[in-house]
Amino acid sequence: GMLIELRNPQGEIVDIAEMSETGWLAGTKNEGETPYCTMERTSDGNWASNNGIVCNGLDAEGAPLNGTPGQTNSSEVLAQWAPSVEITFPTEQGSILSGTEWITWTASDPNGTDDSALAISIFISQGDDQEWTLLIENLANMGSFSWDTTEQASGEEYRLLVRAEDSEGYFSDAVSSAFDINNAGD
Repeated sequence: GMLIELRNPQGEIVDIAEMSETGWLAGTKNEGETPYCTMERTSDGNWASNNGIVCNGLDAEGAPLNGTPGQTNSSEVLAQWAPSVEITFPTEQGSILSGTEWITWTASDPNGTDDSALAISIFISQGDDQEWTLLIENLANMGSFSWDTTEQASGEEYRLLVRAEDSEGYFSDAVSSAFDINNAGD
């Protein structure tokens, strides 16, 4: 593998990154959701790829960097500025939902924005599928949404994802425990 040492002006090692046989622990080349993003250290000591939202600096050709040289890493900025969201129903693994159900959540914005200004979107997925289908978007952050479950086929292992997004584009997601939908007659 390859070893990279980050040193301060006095020549002391500040951090080390080692490439394994499978590649770097984070960052991307020209492929991926965010191309050419840098590898950044997280507060828990792991590595993450720059998110493509929090960026500063220019590369050798003068193009913006998908990185944060000399600044707070993108994962830390998001932790400070992104809204928080928690699903309060459904929460019980294996719950059976039918008819009209209330999806409930709590969401807040840590950077002083009025919590009611958060835009809420709700997505659904079934089984191990990581593909999320939009149910509704741009809801006011009122803490609940009346959902007609008959719009989905009866089945097992459904999950909901509730996303809270602020006006600056920062967002966070919460995913429910798996639940079943059982609507007689479908």
